[in-house]
Amino acid sequence: MKLLLNSKGFGIVNVLMAAGLVSMTALSVASVLSKQSKDQSEFMLKTQVTEIRRSLLSAIASDSAWQETLTRNAVMRCLSPHQKYCGPNQTETADIILYDASGQVFYDGTKPTGGFRIDGLPCDTYSASGNDNCPVKAFLKWRAACTSGDCSQIENFVSLSFVYSPSSKEKKFPFNARNYGVEEVSRIKISASESPVLECARKSSFFIGEGQSFNGYVADTTGCVPYVAFQGAKGATGVAGMAGPQGVPGAKGADAHCSTP
Repeated sequence: MKLLLNSKGFGIVNVLMAAGLVSMTALSVASVLSKQSKDQSEFMLKTQVTEIRRSLLSAIASDSAWQETLTRNAVMRCLSPHQKYCGPNQTETADIILYDASGQVFYDGTKPTGGFRIDGLPCDTYSASGNDNCPVKAFLKWRAACTSGDCSQIENFVSLSFVYSPSSKEKKFPFNARNYGVEEVSRIKISASESPVLECARKSSFFIGEGQSFNGYVADTTGCVPYVAFQGAKGATGVAGMAGPQGVPGAKGADAHCSTP
């Protein structure tokens, strides 16, 4: 039986095989590009959340910014230890608005829809049910402990946590919020003059809070754990490479001379 030929002389079977190979190649390339795009987005997310974390902690550490925050948040004006959020044995915390040193809103932790995009820019459409355009939420919590009857002596406690809530399956990257949050800690310990974040950085460590642990590593007295705590298990040793080319022969030795007795 003769093969059916097209006008160029190729058999239909050949054409179909070529078309199939082209399709498989296109699908393979598309898959690789899709994975690269996803990896880039995941890297951007984690990089930006790290930067957001640093910015918020820096604002909390600033004495002038913290004074503005205390003044402008009515809920933070403790006048009595019996006041909500102000008692020495208080455990309930409040969402607060963080201000910068000039009195401008730095981050509004009281707005339910306030959040951040994957590129780190602020957005106003966060939803716990998921939103690809505004998937990151930072929860900034505060409470105080009056150490005197008139609350003239107050210790402030803050905590910071993150939630990543995209809507589409393609945007659901692995994201461990514990890597970025800060367990409740006295604000004194993250003040401008004694920042554990900076202290940990100087020791090539990461601040997670005193007494906390991660991946089997327990934080030291300044709340630091080494960077290795966030690294995965070491992979298997790879296959040995090919032997290199043979070296150049050495110089020829001198001829021996025998003397006649």
